[in-house]
Amino acid sequence: MNETIQQFINAKHIAVVGVSDKKMGGAIYKELKTRGYTVYPVHPTRKTFEGDACHATLKTMPAEVKAAVVAV
Repeated sequence: MNETIQQFINAKHIAVVGVSDKKMGGAIYKELKTRGYTVYPVHPTRKTFEGDACHATLKTMPAEVKAAVVAV
């Protein structure tokens, strides 16, 4: 398996940029949560997503976030 993909899969904390109720970002967020990852939603105007606090930008992410999915 490609090393970059393996590093992503091994990440425990993942940010999902572009979470939305009816778009791909929301589906990716939910699937990662189901698979046991700690997932951080990122959206410029939302305050929460699926009960979790949203971050307005990647700059506000905790240090342990080592991977991100961008779905905008």
